[in-house]
Amino acid sequence: MHTTFKLGAVKDIAVQSDVWLMNMLVLDKDNKLNDKALLTALKEVCKVAKYERASVHVSTLLTTAFPQLQDLLTTNLVEQGVSVFFYEEPKAK
Repeated sequence: MHTTFKLGAVKDIAVQSDVWLMNMLVLDKDNKLNDKALLTALKEVCKVAKYERASVHVSTLLTTAFPQLQDLLTTNLVEQGVSVFFYEEPKAK
């Protein structure tokens, strides 16, 4: 089966019964963030998180690279009742 993966699309992968990895296609062909695609994807993540009664975990690498992400997560997830947790990637030794 062929599935179209376009800007704003979310592809989820069940890692185990209570852990999901969700990929969002939000960078355009020039590797620049597409704000409309990000908003569309976050709305889908919110819908899934609410349905599954799940929390969302985000690397601070993403919020550093895309500062507007923090506000969008607050508006589109936290204010909709989804818990969002931020974590720092381990430092290379």
